[in-house]
Amino acid sequence: MTIRLLCIGDELLDGRIANTNQQTITQAVWDAGYTVDQAVSIGDNQKALVLAMRAIGTGADVVICTGGLGPTDDDRTVQGFAQMAALPLVRDGATEADLRAFYAKRNRTMPVSNLKQADIPQGATPIPNPNGTAVGIQHTVGITEWFLLPGVPREMQPMMETWVLPWLHAHRRQHQHHRVITTVKCVGVGESDIADRLASLYPLPEGVTIRYQVPFPEVHVHCCTTTPEAEAVHTHIQTALADCAYTTAAETFGETVVQHLRDQHATVAIAESCTGGRVSQILTAVPGSSSVVLAGVVAYSNASKVSILGVDKALIDAHGAVSSAVAAAMAEAIRNQTGATIGLATTGIAGPDGGTEEKPVGTVYSAIATKSGTHTERLQLSGQRDQIQCRAAVAVLHRMRQRLTLTNSNPSY
Repeated sequence: MTIRLLCIGDELLDGRIANTNQQTITQAVWDAGYTVDQAVSIGDNQKALVLAMRAIGTGADVVICTGGLGPTDDDRTVQGFAQMAALPLVRDGATEADLRAFYAKRNRTMPVSNLKQADIPQGATPIPNPNGTAVGIQHTVGITEWFLLPGVPREMQPMMETWVLPWLHAHRRQHQHHRVITTVKCVGVGESDIADRLASLYPLPEGVTIRYQVPFPEVHVHCCTTTPEAEAVHTHIQTALADCAYTTAAETFGETVVQHLRDQHATVAIAESCTGGRVSQILTAVPGSSSVVLAGVVAYSNASKVSILGVDKALIDAHGAVSSAVAAAMAEAIRNQTGATIGLATTGIAGPDGGTEEKPVGTVYSAIATKSGTHTERLQLSGQRDQIQCRAAVAVLHRMRQRLTLTNSNPSY
């Protein structure tokens, strides 16, 4: 079965917005067991739109269009589709009534231009839009089933889930692939390192595909198998990446760290220098993290490390602010001041200036202080300033998470 996608709108071609609808739709189709074979973006010019519809519809079993269903003059998808299919536009009474009710419910006067959205190609089926005024349209042209959906993501996504995908399951189930998909989310390693670890899997068994996605600073490994015999590959991947993987679920890195803290009945306080609050931000972005995050301090200058945290100035003079000794003192100080189970600290050189031969840009010291002692680590990170800060923040949290995991059966925090 051939499924194609046509994304419509000048804003997709001039850079005003990113085409997130393409990603959303193709991912939803893939997860449902089907595949989009082609995706095309086109502007709002009606002549060009008609030509694009004719081209993409040729030989396609299903075409999904998104965008251009609104009330303004540059919304021309319905008119273009009607021209392509040689169908007249007719006013749909039920859609008009829904439009009027939409505005009446909000005590607003409906602009006359909105009635344009009640004009649909003759014989087509309106697709309800519970989140807006632009109804979708479904119609068969030759062998091709067409779905016209709004471009607004919060309107388009529910219509995909409640209308398009159920139709595929009901009418094209014989083309659905059995897929077992595991996404292993990793931190602290690069894509090439992961590829080396998985090299023994190649050539891949029949029915297995491995794809990489790199949402900085993470690497996600997507393994898809279509035969039960190949599903052992999933276990191999998870074993090979056990030290850097943090989940195979939908949760974020921050969510897994917060949950680990909850599971251990632990609390954390953070003293940051070079990361500038990034460690705290990752944790506090998680709803309910106040149950485990007690405090976060950005002690950026040497003076603030002394006056706010109470780090001994002599220690800074002797070892330098960017040092294992100072990182340990920062972590211990924030833990003692707040009563947290765990104290975290970062200090380093994020650049682009400030590096030396002994401590080049990207040198970061992290510390984890607990009742059983303080663990420090020197990291040598690469990238631009913000990348170094982000990598350092993730690294210290990942190391803390690993230590929480190791002590799960006999906690020492």
